[in-house]
Amino acid sequence: MLTLAACSNATKANQPTQICVGEQDVRVPESYCEDRNGGGSHFYRWYYFSRGGSIPYMGNRAFGGSPYPSGGGTYSRAPSASVSRGGFGSSVGVGGAGG
Repeated sequence: MLTLAACSNATKANQPTQICVGEQDVRVPESYCEDRNGGGSHFYRWYYFSRGGSIPYMGNRAFGGSPYPSGGGTYSRAPSASVSRGGFGSSVGVGGAGG
């Protein structure tokens, strides 16, 4: 489970977590990393966070993690997240994992 970081572009990881990133470490859908036969000119890879790391929402840049997993650990996939911004009554939601 991830904890929501208020007024942020990220959530806190309560466990070691992996996300898929593209160019310049921008978070993209996990399907981009899962589809090894996709071809194209884009480069996608997994990016890893230890417990307590800040998991960026889709389309935001990842930082504070690593392109390499720590030895001997297992990583959970981050749930997809959506942010709706605006004035009064805006909301932030974290969706469940899955596709």
